[in-house]
Amino acid sequence: MSERMRNLEVRSLLSNSILTFALRVLAALCVYLTLVLLARSMPPSVLGQYVVVQAGLWLTASIATLGLASAANRFIPAALAREKGDEVAAYILWARKMVLISGLGIGAAAALVVWLFDPQFASPYSPLIMIAAASVPLAALLSLNGQIARALDWIAFSSLTSTFMRPFLLLILVVGLQVAFDVELNARIVMLLQLALLAGVLAFQSALLTVKLSRLQLPANGLRRANLWLGTALILLLSEVYFGFYIDIHILIAGTLLPAADVAIFNAVLRTLSVAAFASAAVGIAFRPRVAHLFENPDRDRMRTAARQAIAITFWPAVALIALILPVLDIILSLFGPEYVAGKTAFVIAACAQLAIAFATPLVPMLGMTGHHTELFWISLFIGILAVAAHILLTPVLGINGSAAALLLSSIAWSLVLFVRVERNLGISLFASSVGRN
Repeated sequence: MSERMRNLEVRSLLSNSILTFALRVLAALCVYLTLVLLARSMPPSVLGQYVVVQAGLWLTASIATLGLASAANRFIPAALAREKGDEVAAYILWARKMVLISGLGIGAAAALVVWLFDPQFASPYSPLIMIAAASVPLAALLSLNGQIARALDWIAFSSLTSTFMRPFLLLILVVGLQVAFDVELNARIVMLLQLALLAGVLAFQSALLTVKLSRLQLPANGLRRANLWLGTALILLLSEVYFGFYIDIHILIAGTLLPAADVAIFNAVLRTLSVAAFASAAVGIAFRPRVAHLFENPDRDRMRTAARQAIAITFWPAVALIALILPVLDIILSLFGPEYVAGKTAFVIAACAQLAIAFATPLVPMLGMTGHHTELFWISLFIGILAVAAHILLTPVLGINGSAAALLLSSIAWSLVLFVRVERNLGISLFASSVGRN
């Protein structure tokens, strides 16, 4: 491969990653500031209840996509590479219908469980779960539309509508209600505000996406490959859910083992680290369509080069960001309140876990987008079981430090297994010289 081609690829990956990273960091900052404001107006125990339900919402909304959001990055670029616009149109129409049905079904099931077991809303979690249940189909469709746009290389539109707008507008509303109207916020009010924002942002996103898609002049009718799409999507969903939602998963697990107040502190620790996490996720998201394209036109040298560049872009910024945070960690955590400084040791442990995750982030699409999604599923299942077991063993004994240690253990295991399987399955050596290997 020529040096010019290598430079074009790294510039493309960097530009998409920087844009995605910038918007995701801004979104993370909005989420972070919102949590700081809520921590200042709610007891830690109440905030802990809120963050557990929030984690459950984003996780179930991801499940409601049936993996079709992620699979859009597998099938849409591949169909475009084969000049099959009819398949793109068929995929978009069918995926939207399936995700809407799935989201409504999951939301209704969650509401039914609350109605059957706690009709009087005796538990403080019950009203929050009901609001979250109504949010599930909206969040799932928002995610699907965002990934469809990303698969079509509309990076700015995707990140702006599916990542940035909702947390930004929620922050504005929280600040406005507290400062301008002196409203005392609670978890229910914030969840209701978020529900309204999800509906509004989804309507705005859908309208703009319809206009952008009309400009492509895709054929009205196309071949629907439902069995292939859904089968692949479900495996991708199960295989990538840990990678995409490991923070929410660990908060949910910790929420069953820790007092709600400790969960709030653990959440503050992980959200402080989320800036570094979003740096990794930005590259991983931008890397998916590129891997799918390279797989359709196999070139081992280009795949190896792109992987090395992606790993460098994810790992070293994570190191730099964590190094910047550590000296002022006490000040940052105290923004939530003086009791949150107790999470300092947990932060150091979780920061090591974040470095392992940053290293492994580009390896996920290298398995998921190259036909090895079934193996990725088994890896993720193993890591999920390991995470639960580690929490059960460590959290009751060490508290939030045990939860952070469980995150570290599962993250190291996850990155090591991914590294070995990528090298073996794709026949590339990520760090050894490529001379004589092809």
